[in-house]
Amino acid sequence: MEYNKKNQAFTKEGFFRIKEVEGIVEYCRVKFFETGNQLVFPHDVVKSLDFEDIIVVEEAIHRKAQIEITNEDDFELEMRELHHELKSEGVIVVPKITATNPKGDEIIVSDLEAFCDENSLDLEAVQAVLEGKQKTHKKWKFTV
Repeated sequence: MEYNKKNQAFTKEGFFRIKEVEGIVEYCRVKFFETGNQLVFPHDVVKSLDFEDIIVVEEAIHRKAQIEITNEDDFELEMRELHHELKSEGVIVVPKITATNPKGDEIIVSDLEAFCDENSLDLEAVQAVLEGKQKTHKKWKFTV
């Protein structure tokens, strides 16, 4: 177990590379001990230990929002700004996705690509459901 600069315990769950405009970029999937949250960060950010668990940050903003923000639209704006700020810092926010199978059972999905492979689903079609472009894919429903 390792600790980041915020003294949050984590383990490295795996590495992968993505070809981006600037070339091949290596990423690391990190699992935080306290929350069980899994996030993906660029490998150099993980190496520098200069990252933190988004759940902890979101909870702090949510607590602040409960005190200061009474308008739901303002809260949504705050959350979008937070996600934009984290993305600009190289943090990839992995949303919690709920899949509802044709029988009506709900499943929390942490790795959408692996989930699609395991259930013979098309990743692009599932993303279209998540974006609201279609209602279902092979009778499966998905929500964030």
